Amino acid sequence: MISLFYVVAFVGTLWVALVSNHYYKHSTVNTVQVSLSLFCVINLMICLWEISLFFYISRIKSRYEAMKKKLPRGSIGTIFLLKPVSLSSALTLEYWSDIWSTYSLFDPSYSDTKSFGWNIDIGNGFSTLIPTILFGLGMTEHGILDPRVLGMIGIASFWQELYGTIIYFTQYIVNRQWRNHDNPMLHIVVLVGGSNGTWIVFPALGIYASYHMIMSNSYDIFLQ
Repeated sequence: MISLFYVVAFVGTLWVALVSNHYYKHSTVNTVQVSLSLFCVINLMICLWEISLFFYISRIKSRYEAMKKKLPRGSIGTIFLLKPVSLSSALTLEYWSDIWSTYSLFDPSYSDTKSFGWNIDIGNGFSTLIPTILFGLGMTEHGILDPRVLGMIGIASFWQELYGTIIYFTQYIVNRQWRNHDNPMLHIVVLVGGSNGTWIVFPALGIYASYHMIMSNSYDIFLQ
């Protein structure tokens, strides 16, 4: 199977489980819950990838440098998510760390432990993992936390994600990081702009939902 299969299986299975459980418990399909459930599942996966960025930085850096020497400028070779991988490898953080070697062709800071990009992402990986799980479950399982408590957790974690992404994207543009490998504009817009845009739109929605929970002291935002 290709890597993308495991990504879709992971995200799709957990997302459907969260939405189905919400419908089973509350007899409603709520747009905010559906949207934030999808984001929480994706962010959970990315948190694991970001943790791999911490543990396998030496591997990431060496593979990035090898790719940069081998590939023509502007090329990323075979797209990582289209590469075949065994189930045993797909279940390891080491395998998924290779995605950062490819991303380093767009932004070399991801193979540099002194950079903002590397530090903000490993920080997000470790610090937003548990809040992401709590929020994903808490939208439906209302007995886990008081709505105001979950709202405060949501405000803190979603703001961190939103602010960190804006700062990262700003420094990426200001420093013209794409010049390192002469990446085509289409690659930059789709892979850098698209991926980072996700961490602006959905955290903004999460902040809105969290604010609503705090002010109303209820989970009504997920039940309408």
